[in-house]
Amino acid sequence: MGQERLYPRQVQIFVSEVCAEGCGYCPYTLMSPEKRRRLRSKELPIEQWQEASKFLYEKMGIKLFTLIGGEPTAKRGIERLVAFINKELPGTEILLLTSGIPLLKNENLRRKLIESGMRNVIVSIDGIKEKPNLEIDLTGELKALKRGSQRKSVLGLYFLLRLRQEYPQVPFRFGAGCIVNKETLDLILPTYEYLAKHKIYLNLCPEQTICFARQSDTALGLEDRNKLVGISEELVRIKQEPGNFLMPSEDFLRQLPTIGIEQSYRCSERPFPSTIHLASDGGVPFCNWHRGNMEGDFNIMELVNLKRDFEEWLFAWRTDENGKRCSCSWTFPDRVGAYSPSAPPLNPNIWYGCI
Repeated sequence: MGQERLYPRQVQIFVSEVCAEGCGYCPYTLMSPEKRRRLRSKELPIEQWQEASKFLYEKMGIKLFTLIGGEPTAKRGIERLVAFINKELPGTEILLLTSGIPLLKNENLRRKLIESGMRNVIVSIDGIKEKPNLEIDLTGELKALKRGSQRKSVLGLYFLLRLRQEYPQVPFRFGAGCIVNKETLDLILPTYEYLAKHKIYLNLCPEQTICFARQSDTALGLEDRNKLVGISEELVRIKQEPGNFLMPSEDFLRQLPTIGIEQSYRCSERPFPSTIHLASDGGVPFCNWHRGNMEGDFNIMELVNLKRDFEEWLFAWRTDENGKRCSCSWTFPDRVGAYSPSAPPLNPNIWYGCI
């Protein structure tokens, strides 16, 4: 019997390049309208994402599907992809990473997604400056708040709290991804306390600059190291408590100062990527943003149609400078277990990865 081939066990699918929120640290804010239109015109239709998902599940053993963007709920037919994975690919988990704002506005889409099996929802926030108020006038707040990170933070958490109130019988699991930069350092621990009180898991996403070849005014620097080390130590202590509401692994939290300040995402030294990333056009980059020497030619639909092999991409990942630097691409493998298709099923009681 030959040696079993190894594959990642999770996938991040960037189903859409559309996002209207305009957060200052996000690369989408730097894109010209022409580039946005060009990217959107190349997005794979939902039917092809269904084909790709089936291939990833049956041939590569993928068990964890993260739907991301842009704003994934801007993709027409997103509820059909969620329903397909839930119905046709048993034993999988789906994470939906959204601002929550389009679903606040669109009750019909919100209902369709829940009926399709949407249970794991992660919103993106920038720390809690003001506690969400369920009594707000939503129409007024949508008009009053400027597009950007603060509006996203306020309305994203409001969306989660309202969703739980609106569907009390649905066993949701909620998470909030908090950007880690100069503006949020003092908010991280109070944010965790608030989220844990409401049974919402906290994820941490250090602001990237190296990937986008630009320096941000809010990116962490050496002067922030001591404070970040203290935060890291406290988060590790919390992580060791039973019943905590932290998503990242303990190893990731220990290395948070290195990841946040030195922009080194090698939180795993395993010689294998733990996640496969798929761009909205089906391209297979090394991480969220870098395609490396494949120049966008390597596409998931080529694997589906048996025109290329994953080993070809893996060879490029191991030899390309971007591939070497990305390593595990923010996601620590101990959260998804072994890589092989015959690995044990996912544990529905914990979160996986560091999105």
